Amino acid sequence: MGAIESYSDMAKRGIYRIEIFDAWCKRCGICAAFCPEDVLEMVENKPRVVRPEKCTGCGLCEIRCPDFAISVKVEEQKLEELANPTTKSPSQAAKDDSSGEPQHSEKKVSKDEPKNSRPA
Repeated sequence: MGAIESYSDMAKRGIYRIEIFDAWCKRCGICAAFCPEDVLEMVENKPRVVRPEKCTGCGLCEIRCPDFAISVKVEEQKLEELANPTTKSPSQAAKDDSSGEPQHSEKKVSKDEPKNSRPA
């Protein structure tokens, strides 16, 4: 398992998600102006995420927004997949199950424990 070396490595893997709260936004364009990677653009006088894959997670848009109308989030599921590349996501595990039958985990019963015993 390799460590993530830089913010740009994380950005290449799509780790960040930008949320814009339209109800709070006064459409000043500061977020788009400060974005060093041109992830944000003003479209029809509204800030929009047009290049999400380029986001480095620097947070300049979030810091500079006077209305707290933008938020940069780390995609926890994608980060977990990077940290554990051999662990399959629930959706991938479901795709890989070709039998179509639900998977059940079975409790192993020791020789000394009766099958129908209850905990004391």
